[in-house]
Amino acid sequence: MPARPLFVVLVAVLRSAVVATFAASLACSGELGAPTGAFAQAPIAEVAAPVAGVADRGSDPAVVAVERAGAVVCAGALVAPDVVLTARHCVTASGVDLFVRAAQGGAAAPRSAVRAVATPPSEPSGALDIALLLLDTPIDGVVPLAVRPTGVALGDHVRTVTFDGVTPGVPSVRDHVPVVAESATEALLDEVPCAVGCGGPAIDEATAAVVGVLSRPAPGDGGPGGDIAARTDVVLSFVAGVVAESGAAVASGSSLRTTKGPVDFGATCGGAADCAAGVCVLDGPKRYCSRSCGAADRCPARSRCTLCRLQTSPATGPTGPGFDACVES
Repeated sequence: MPARPLFVVLVAVLRSAVVATFAASLACSGELGAPTGAFAQAPIAEVAAPVAGVADRGSDPAVVAVERAGAVVCAGALVAPDVVLTARHCVTASGVDLFVRAAQGGAAAPRSAVRAVATPPSEPSGALDIALLLLDTPIDGVVPLAVRPTGVALGDHVRTVTFDGVTPGVPSVRDHVPVVAESATEALLDEVPCAVGCGGPAIDEATAAVVGVLSRPAPGDGGPGGDIAARTDVVLSFVAGVVAESGAAVASGSSLRTTKGPVDFGATCGGAADCAAGVCVLDGPKRYCSRSCGAADRCPARSRCTLCRLQTSPATGPTGPGFDACVES
């Protein structure tokens, strides 16, 4: 699916600005000088940006694997027990050669055959890399995801889920991913580009609703350029119409629900690469997964935004104050 030239220009300009801002934050230790007094004991934040993702440990049960000939080709998201939202480029016109497998249970989970594919009918939504898969057997026991009525905006943060092979057959999750550019139909996410067909959802942290579908890697200048996500608010009425006609009700007693907020905040980590948001905090004797924060970017409950000494890997040692991270209260 070709990129839109105007959007590519916007991506390049805004991404350059974001990279420059992030670089400035890393360099601020040189401006502030070495920590002294009580601040010398400030927490250390090890940062990996953008994070490559970690194994999703059951936080996103509504994410499914889309398979062809037994191999995962894309991720998708249940929006009804028998309807899966994914990328259009992942499917053939009929979809009859595809199967969908719930992530819960891994490779042994039952598979549902795709009986039909529905795509947005007209421009501009018809140009989006979005499709709905209609299943012959509903996936029960999982609460489907809703599609958020409002679109993503510059400065928002989302969680993305793919099947990039961190753990074979298990979804990979990237948490607190910033939206660094957006157009009327797409958004650029600052993360390592998805490697296995994309198709997975971009999930709003606060509501656990879908705001986009991972479409393709963004063009980069000799390196990763992030992921472009197709905005799902553009096709909200289309999705709602298909879901209304599906006929499959959510099974009573369904308890598997997608997690709101950060998926591993507070979990023990050996380094930033172990954490879904790419931040590992060394706070006294404790080392745990965290995330970045700021004036308009609040921390999870029972934590506060704190200026930490920065390091980019365990081998570098702290480089001085320079990174705002959420620290347990």
